[in-house]
Amino acid sequence: MSTQTQFDAMPALQGGIATLRSRHLDAIQQAQAQFSIDGLKLHILLSAQSAAPLGISVAQQRRQMPSGSAAVLQAHFDALAENGLLRLADGLYYLTEHGSAALAQGFGVVHQSLAGYTPIPALDRLLALAQRLVEAALAAPAPAAKPDLLASRRTDPGA
Repeated sequence: MSTQTQFDAMPALQGGIATLRSRHLDAIQQAQAQFSIDGLKLHILLSAQSAAPLGISVAQQRRQMPSGSAAVLQAHFDALAENGLLRLADGLYYLTEHGSAALAQGFGVVHQSLAGYTPIPALDRLLALAQRLVEAALAAPAPAAKPDLLASRRTDPGA
């Protein structure tokens, strides 16, 4: 898909995203409030889930968000640890069972709100092609480190 085609598709995508958002936004916000999770904290939890069983650090997150404040990021990590969603050990933060449950509940809310939709038939073909692409990328000999692909594979609910 060319860049121009992507831009042409944006109005249709935005309409679809707005419709889906309106269906499950309230439920997601309730789940986030229950666990004291906002946007950046959610990003941190998702990063911890993707890295599991390894831990993550503030420094690693700073590489992903170089324009962000280290102090603000550290405060979010600390708040997540205080709420029992992350556990600090040897300078790394690990997702706890409570943190995993919070993410599962949030994903469950989204899945429940989307349950009434019927996927288009071509979606199955697209998913099969995407699966082949991921498997080929994971099997590729170089580059040696593919942490984002491996993390995505670990958290793929369809795997």
